[in-house]
Amino acid sequence: MKRLLNKKGSVLFLVVVVMSILIIAASATFYIVNNQRSSVNVRYSSEQSYQTAVSVSDTVSKYIDGYLEAISKSGNELSAYSDTLIGKMMKLSVGGTSDITSSIDFTDYNMGEANVTITKTKQIPSPSNPENTSHIFEITTKSDYNGETVTVTEVKEIVTGPSDYFTRFLTSTGNRPEDVVFQCGMLFSDAYFENDYTDFGGGATNIRNSIYATGTFIDNGIGYGAKTGPNEIVIGENYYILSGGGGGSGSTVDVDNIYVRGNMALKSGCDKNFISKNVYVLGDLTLDATIGTSNKTNFFVAGNCYINTNTGPIDSFYVGQNLYIGGSVNSVLGTFVVSGDVNIGYGIHFSAASLKYGGNISDSTLTFPVKDSTVSAQISAAFAASAAAGAPVSDWSEVSQYIITRTKVNKYEDWDAEGYYTKKLSATAPVIDLQNAPSLITNWNAAGDYGFYNDDNIKVEQYSKYHTATLLTIKKSCKITPIKNPPSGGKWIGAYGNTVIFDATDSDLYIYLDSNGMVDSNGKKLFKFFDDGFNGTNIIIRGTHSVIFILPSDTNFKMNTQQFIGHEEFALYLYDDAAVTSVDDLAKKQKAVFSYDNAAMSAKITPALETVSVGGLNSAIMKQGTIGANAHNNIFLVTTGKTRDASNKLTSTFTNNYVDFNIASGFSGYIYAPCSELLCNGGYSGLQFFGGLIVGTYTYKNPSAMLAFTTPYDYADNYKGAGETNYKKTDIVKRLINFANSNGVDGGSSAGSTLQSFGTLGYK
Repeated sequence: MKRLLNKKGSVLFLVVVVMSILIIAASATFYIVNNQRSSVNVRYSSEQSYQTAVSVSDTVSKYIDGYLEAISKSGNELSAYSDTLIGKMMKLSVGGTSDITSSIDFTDYNMGEANVTITKTKQIPSPSNPENTSHIFEITTKSDYNGETVTVTEVKEIVTGPSDYFTRFLTSTGNRPEDVVFQCGMLFSDAYFENDYTDFGGGATNIRNSIYATGTFIDNGIGYGAKTGPNEIVIGENYYILSGGGGGSGSTVDVDNIYVRGNMALKSGCDKNFISKNVYVLGDLTLDATIGTSNKTNFFVAGNCYINTNTGPIDSFYVGQNLYIGGSVNSVLGTFVVSGDVNIGYGIHFSAASLKYGGNISDSTLTFPVKDSTVSAQISAAFAASAAAGAPVSDWSEVSQYIITRTKVNKYEDWDAEGYYTKKLSATAPVIDLQNAPSLITNWNAAGDYGFYNDDNIKVEQYSKYHTATLLTIKKSCKITPIKNPPSGGKWIGAYGNTVIFDATDSDLYIYLDSNGMVDSNGKKLFKFFDDGFNGTNIIIRGTHSVIFILPSDTNFKMNTQQFIGHEEFALYLYDDAAVTSVDDLAKKQKAVFSYDNAAMSAKITPALETVSVGGLNSAIMKQGTIGANAHNNIFLVTTGKTRDASNKLTSTFTNNYVDFNIASGFSGYIYAPCSELLCNGGYSGLQFFGGLIVGTYTYKNPSAMLAFTTPYDYADNYKGAGETNYKKTDIVKRLINFANSNGVDGGSSAGSTLQSFGTLGYK
C-alpha cells in the first residue's frame, strides 16, 4: 500500500476504483429495486384483473340465476322465453358459443369492462333422472386491468324436462288474485299453495303431512298431529307464525325440516314447541316468542338473527350475518356460531352454552363468548353433519335450490271438457230433465208400490206412488238440467234421501251441468242437483270408468245440505248399516249417506286413513278391503273458468266462477278448476273430502272439515298407452286429460320442455 501511495497518481487511481465499485453497486441496487417494483406492479395488476373477472363472472351467474328462478316460478315452457338470454343459451348446439357482453349492462355494478361468452359444452341425459336433459355451459369472463388480461371460466348446469301436466292434488294454483284463507279439522295429505299469500290455520286445523307454499305463509294456529310419514314445511317467500295454538297436539311444530326462502318470524305471545331437526332460513330469523324444544333443533340462518325471547336449552344457531339479543330476555341458551357481529341490548342478562363469533361484540364484559376466525368453516361443518344425519341439503345453494324445486308453480292445462262435449257429444247426447224425470213412470204394479221407466239413457224407479222414494239411473253421457221447484204434488215427494246413479260400468260418462235458468243470490247461473228443501240427496257413481261432470265456465256449482257424491261401495261403507246392502236399499228407505254425526263418520274414516300413507301418490281409503274390491273415486268436476271468443275457443280472461261447498256434505272425487274459487265457509259438520282439489284459490274456513288425497289407482289398466310397459302413476291425470280431449285417443305428452333445476358446478 505504501509503495502505491508513494507513486504519483496512485491515490487518484484508488479513488477511481472505489468510485467505480460504488457506482456498479448502486446501479445493481437500482435495477434490483426497479425490477421488484415492476414485478409487484405486474402481480398487483394481475390480481386486480383476476378479482374483477371473478366479480363479473359471479355477477353474470347471479344474473342468469335470477332469470332461471323467475322462469321456474312461472311454470311456463322454455319456448315462451326464446328471445331472452336464457332462450338464446338453450338454442345453442353443443360447441356453440355466444358473446353476451352487450346483453348485460355492467354500469350499475361498477366492475370495469369485461367480455363474457357462453359456450355449450354438453347436452346429456340427467344422471338423476334420464327423462330430463342436462345442459352444461361454460361462462368465460375476460377482464383487462393495466394491460393485463385474466380469464375466469364458470361451469353452469341447466336441467330441463318434459312439460308436466298436474300430478299433485290439494293445490291452490294462484291463478286467481284472492289470497288463500284455509282451515280444516284434519288435513291428511300434502298441500300445495302456489299463490302469493296463504293464511293457514285457526280453529282445529290439524295437519299430518307436508306444506308447500310458493308465496308468503301464515301459521295462524296450526295443530301438528301424528305424522303418517316424513314431512316438511317449504316456503318460497316469508314464514310468519301469528298464533301459537291449534288443534290436535296444540303448539308443537312436528315436521322433520323447515325451509324458508325469505324471512321467518315468531310473533310475541305465540309460543311454539319446535321439535324439527333443522330449520333453514335464507333471510332473517326473528324470535319474539319462546321456542321450547324436546329435540335438538339446528337453526341455519343466512341473514341476521334477532332473539327477543328465551330459547331452548339444546338448540343450535348458525348465523351467516349478525346476532341481535334484545327484548325481555332472561337467558338465551343453546349454542351460537355467528359469522358477523354480536349485538346485546342494554341490561340484557345474556348467557349461552357457547357463543363463537367472527366480527365484534357489543358487550366486552362477557367472559364466555369466543372470537373465532373459523366460524364460517364451523357453519359449513354443521351443514355437513346435518346432511350426514339425513337432511337433503348440505349448503346454502342447495337450500335455495331445494326450495325452488318444491315450490315452483306447476303447469295446469286447460282441460276443456266443455269444448269437448260441445264438439263431440252435444249433437247426439240426450237432455235429461231431473225435475220431470219421475213423470216418465207409467208402469206401476197393481199394488201401486213400485213403478219404473227404462230406456237406453235412463231408468227411473219409485217405491211408493204416494210416499215417493225415487231412484234415477243415468246410463249415457248427457246434458242434465236441475230440479228448481218440485212440481205441485209432484213425483219427488219427500225432501230427504233421493238418489241419482251415474252408471259408468261400460264407458266413461260426460255429464254437462246446464243451469236451465237456475241462478244464485247474485243472479249468476247456478247448478245444484236439487233445489232447497231436498236435503240428504245421494249422487252415486257405479262401475270402474270415470264420470266427468262438466261445469260450464259461466256457471257456478253448489252442493246441497247433507249431499254425498261418490262411488256406491264407498257410500255403503260410510252408511254402515247391516240392513242396507245396496243403493236400492238406500233409495227405498230414503236414507242419506252423509250424516251430521261427524264423530261417527270420523271414527270409521280416520283409522283407515292413518294406517296408510296418503301424502304421496298412494291410494288410502279406496284400497281398504272393508270398503269393497270395486270402490273407486274416478269422479271429476271440471271447469275452465275462462271466457270464449266468437269461435268458441278459450281466452285468457277469467269468468270468476266458483265451486261452493258451504254446507255439510261429502265428496269423493276430484275438482279440476285451476282458474276458479273454492268456497267452504260453513256447514254444521263440514265437508268430508276424499280425492283431489286443484283450484285457483281457496276460501276454506271450516274447522270440522276433513281432507285426504287419494289416487284413482286403477288408471294404469284403463288408460295405459298402446305397447307401454313402464306405466307411471304420475302420468295418471295427464293420460285422462289427453284421453278426454282427444275423443278416446291417447294424445301423448306435451312436446315442450320446462325448467327442472339449475346450479353452478364450480370454476374451471
